[in-house]
Amino acid sequence: MIIKDNTVVSIAYTLYLEDGQKVDVVSADDPVIYTHGSGILAEGLEQVLLGHKKGDELKVTLTPDLAFGDHDPQMVQTVPADIIKGADELKVGMQIAADTDQGPMELTLTAVEGDTITLDANHPLAGKTVIFDVKVCDVQPAQEDDSAPLQ
Repeated sequence: MIIKDNTVVSIAYTLYLEDGQKVDVVSADDPVIYTHGSGILAEGLEQVLLGHKKGDELKVTLTPDLAFGDHDPQMVQTVPADIIKGADELKVGMQIAADTDQGPMELTLTAVEGDTITLDANHPLAGKTVIFDVKVCDVQPAQEDDSAPLQ
């Protein structure tokens, strides 16, 4: 079976930055399982996987517009450090879950300067070209209850 919209697909991958730095690994033992066309994957990765089948392996280079988006400076804010409750020690790189006017968001702490911190709501890989080494582990027809992403 080939990958098309509304098929349930499982993939394993290694994600790299352009400089070769390894960012993430998802093994075939615990693959990402999703319904193709649901928008759960980066847009460019879904486009490239379309038409592939179980066992296919591919290397995909995605520019920011097809991966995790461009970095938007308006999504970066400097706020009082005491806005973060319950953190014993604030460290650059921390991921912070926040309830915002736009709903729940994952923020990255990018700077600590005295009594202020800088929080970035962009995806951590926004603005970066990324490379996926992908293996298609399985492709199945969707069942009626598979309309939502599985993982």
